[in-house]
Amino acid sequence: MELSKEILKDIAEFKFDAALEKASLIKGGEKLRADILFMSGKFSEAEYIYSYIREKSWDTSLNRALIALSEARVSDARRLLLSIKDKDIHPENSIVYSLKKGGKDKIVAEINMYLGVLFKNTGDYNDALKHFRKALLNDPENALIPANMGDIFFKQDNNEQAAANYLKAIKLTDDNLRKAHLYNDAGLVYYRQGLLAKAVQSFKQSLIFDPEYANAAHNLGMIYVKGGMPDKIKDDYKELLKHEDGVDIVLNITRSVIDEVNRQSKAGSGLKSNSDTGRMMTYECVVKKGHAGAGSYNESKIYVEARSILEAMEKAKQRGGVKKGKSYNAGQSIIAIRQLNS
Repeated sequence: MELSKEILKDIAEFKFDAALEKASLIKGGEKLRADILFMSGKFSEAEYIYSYIREKSWDTSLNRALIALSEARVSDARRLLLSIKDKDIHPENSIVYSLKKGGKDKIVAEINMYLGVLFKNTGDYNDALKHFRKALLNDPENALIPANMGDIFFKQDNNEQAAANYLKAIKLTDDNLRKAHLYNDAGLVYYRQGLLAKAVQSFKQSLIFDPEYANAAHNLGMIYVKGGMPDKIKDDYKELLKHEDGVDIVLNITRSVIDEVNRQSKAGSGLKSNSDTGRMMTYECVVKKGHAGAGSYNESKIYVEARSILEAMEKAKQRGGVKKGKSYNAGQSIIAIRQLNS
């Protein structure tokens, strides 16, 4: 069906009511009317027409999938998106997508991006990765794709791939807030690997891009306190104060450090108050061990006797750490700690 110039002109000028009125005069123009309704945001009316017309084209399925997503009908959206075949996609024949930047490649990428997110949200990680990889082939500059892949690899404990994808997404995006979140995500990967220097650097970068990002400030403060890094804090503060929002960044980190110290102090005081004789208790500590030259680290459980959790942490530090030459860096070594007896 050939569209009249008047209808195309109305659509280009966002005069959807006028376009809809003209389309209603065209015999067999149900799909055209549904497309106009879809573009004008009248999704319920568009879905009603789409649901009964015989023509089930690729763009009809895509539009219905997007309507389903807007209404949280996840199963319907996934079914409709999976029904679209790449060979059937011809944007030049679609009133909705004919002027879309990127053409067919961009549309194929978006369909697979939607499917990747839907599978990711239901925990179907292999299917999600399959669709994200396909989306990346058609839209290699889209930062959201490696960011989502990084989340999946993180959940699968594939730390190397998680970090690589987060860093790739950081390079691709110009959005400072997104960079902040991605640097924080990368920092969590490094922290889990025991690479505290890289973790600290990532959390600092996160705060440089978003000084108010509470998660990054919390994570950085936790590492400073748990790792026993007073000198590192001083050096980092000097560095951060050189930035435009340095004062705000330092203040937020300081609050986080104070909160973490108070939390640990309360935990230690609570344990002490519950012990009327100040008796020794057993703590299971997970410490980081390894060698800096080899670039590899592992976690090891040790058991210490102490009167409080803070005392246990200090003792555990002396038995953990990363070897440099003939010496050990006793700080930055505690991964986790818990009391075994009461």
